[in-house]
Amino acid sequence: MGSKVETCISFVKETQGIAIITNPENAISAIKGEVGTRVVV
Repeated sequence: MGSKVETCISFVKETQGIAIITNPENAISAIKGEVGTRVVV
């Protein structure tokens, strides 16, 4: 797995939250669930 994915998995496990992988230009759209990759455990 890539380092971004591994970091997201660790974050989600420790916080019981979610993580989103996207670029800065799409941050708002990612929060709305329109783009990006969400990591949920």
